[in-house]
Formats: sequence, structure tokens, C-alpha cells
Amino acid sequence: LNHVNSINYINNLTRKNYNYIEKHERNCTIGDINYSFVTLESQGKTKRLILFKRKKNLFGEAVKSVSVAVAFYLSNNGNLKTKEEIGISCFFPTSDSFGLPFRCHAPFLLTSNRQNIKEDPFNRKLIDILADTAAEAVKILTTEKNDKKQPLINDNILDMIKDAYYFSFGKI
Repeated sequence: LNHVNSINYINNLTRKNYNYIEKHERNCTIGDINYSFVTLESQGKTKRLILFKRKKNLFGEAVKSVSVAVAFYLSNNGNLKTKEEIGISCFFPTSDSFGLPFRCHAPFLLTSNRQNIKEDPFNRKLIDILADTAAEAVKILTTEKNDKKQPLINDNILDMIKDAYYFSFGKI
């Protein structure tokens, strides 16, 4: 399944247009999490990732469900990238980061310049849902293999656990 997408936005008063091709190689569902192996191609560059999506009700039935996503990037050899810090997105990247090696996306309430996540009970709930989603994603990743049919999660998980431990004590 291929999708051609175009992102337009104004950056420093200049219109930017990024066209990219999105290929979903395999789609799976476990519980309330949908995940897929995705290849993004743009301007001669390729990024591979595993995208985990989940819909949740925030405060019971009074509020409609929200969608969150966690994306783990893969290196050229198909292993998880665990060393680089990847940021938080709210439809576009923000300046904030959890200090973890995967992308987190949710419909956060942002500051007026759209660069930072507001301190807010709504956002705190979204962060809790993202944390649960990331934990479930890591469990799922233990069953997946890289291009060489080796486990995606091996000793590299220690890098993620160390960073998650640091995050749990309030980096953001």
C-alpha cells in the first residue's frame, strides 16, 4: 500500500513543500494497538520505522477518543535505533523531547508558538497513554525480527531502559 503525501507549512515566512512516499509493508493488530512497518522516501532519502497507533478515551465517554502514535526508527541494517533522542510531535515536530529514542505523537495542547507542550491535565493524560503505548510496543517488538531474522530487541534494550528510567524522574 503506497501513499504519496505532501506537507506544506510556512517556516521563517517561506513556504516549504515536502513530498514523500509512504509505503506500509505489513500491518498488524494486537489488542487495541495497530502497528505497521513503514518506509518513507523523500528527496532521495529513505527512513524505515515501525509505527504503533492507539485510540483511547481520555476521560470516559464525555470526551471523544484521541489517537496517539509511537514510532521506532530502524537503521539501514534493520536494527532499532536506540542511541539518538527523538522528539515529540503534535502534527508537526515540537521543540520538546522525552529524551527517548522514539517519536511520540499526540494531539497535545501547545504554547502559542506551537513549539512546546503546555503543563496541563489533558496533556498529562496523553503522556500517560503514550507511556502505556510505548511499553506495549516494546513488548510487541520482542516478537519481531530485523532483516537478518535476528530479534529487534536484544542488548540494545538496555539503552532504552536507562533512558526511560531517567525520564521517569521528571526530565520533562
